[in-house]
Amino acid sequence: MTRPNSERLAKKWFQKADDDLIAAHELLKSDGPAWIIVFHCQQAVEKYLKGYSVIQGKNPRKIHDLVALARALKNAESKSLENQMIELSQYYIAGRYPLDIDEGITRKTAERMHRIAQAIIEVLKKKY
Repeated sequence: MTRPNSERLAKKWFQKADDDLIAAHELLKSDGPAWIIVFHCQQAVEKYLKGYSVIQGKNPRKIHDLVALARALKNAESKSLENQMIELSQYYIAGRYPLDIDEGITRKTAERMHRIAQAIIEVLKKKY
């Protein structure tokens, strides 16, 4: 059973995640920078995973690796999403710092990461 405080905190994580998805969507519509879009997509999934960890009574880990966060939830649905999470995880760093990889982030990549983030979150919502 979820404690009331845990549920309230989880909802805050989910709201932050939804805000990241909205930001990514709006940036896509306005032809915003692809590197910012992929960063928001990665952040949205990360925050959903951390929200679900709160629901399970755990403190969210202070990491950004989506696969490690998903594995901590210990559910089969997360396992099936690992390849997508691996792909999306690489944009946490690329979206924040001026590295060689951020120069290769295209609009097409941003659109793909947005679809992946939405798909992962939909699966997580069905599970929890």
